[in-house]
Amino acid sequence: MRAAAANNARRPGLPGGQADERHESPEPVIDMGDDVSGAVLKKIREARGIELSDIAHRSKISERHLRSIEEELFSDMPAAVYVRGYVMEYARSIRIDPHKAAESYLRRYTSA
Repeated sequence: MRAAAANNARRPGLPGGQADERHESPEPVIDMGDDVSGAVLKKIREARGIELSDIAHRSKISERHLRSIEEELFSDMPAAVYVRGYVMEYARSIRIDPHKAAESYLRRYTSA
C-alpha cells in the first residue's frame, strides 16, 4: 500500500487536486460522408499525421498493398476477402469505423 501511495504522489492529475499537465491536440474532424474512397482514407491518414509505413509495420500489410488501396489500383490488389481485411485494418489504424470503411470501399472495388 505504501508503494501505491508514493506512486500516486508523483503522478499529477490523480486524486490530490493536481491538474493533468499533458496536452493532447484534438483530432481533426473529417466528414467521410457515405463513400469511403482511397483518397478519403489517405486524407484522413495525412490529417492525423500517420505515416503509411507506420500502418504497414503495425498491421503487417505491405506498403505496396496499402498504397494500392489509397490509389485505388484495383488490378494490383488481391482477392476481395483480403482487400476487406486490409481496409478494415487500415481504418482501425486511422481511427475510423472499420466496418463502414470496408463496406463502402468494397462497393467501389466490386463495381470497378
